Amino acid sequence: MKKVIAIIMGIFVHASLSAQSVDKMDLYVSREVGAETPFDINHTYFDRGALGGIDTVVVKEQDSILALKKTMDSLIEFTDWKVKSQDTRGKVVFYQNEQRVDSVYFCMFYLFKDSTYYRLSPQFKKMINDIYYKRKGIRPYGYPPRK
Repeated sequence: MKKVIAIIMGIFVHASLSAQSVDKMDLYVSREVGAETPFDINHTYFDRGALGGIDTVVVKEQDSILALKKTMDSLIEFTDWKVKSQDTRGKVVFYQNEQRVDSVYFCMFYLFKDSTYYRLSPQFKKMINDIYYKRKGIRPYGYPPRK
């Protein structure tokens, strides 16, 4: 019975976070989502700025925020194997009325939220990389230079 209640409460909490209106999103990115690194950075070291070059992007456009949240809500739980390391590439923090309501970390292959790992979709990677490239003023490999 306790297990059933816990599952129902977990579904309710996830649904209520998804349904909350978010008026601002902070994106902290160290590099593009698909970039390989010589070592793994866990969440704690990422938050301390261990990489030294973390870009912060503040997003206030509701269309962009809702599109990213919708993409995050469609991610599938990552259960292929037990994740042994956290190679953090970035973090997304959502705010409502200047109060933090949700945050997630992501790496090359998965997103970490509420003690659960979710497999990254190509759409999520593209959205994050597009924000990263726009912030850095560069184009991804394979694209012609801007004029």
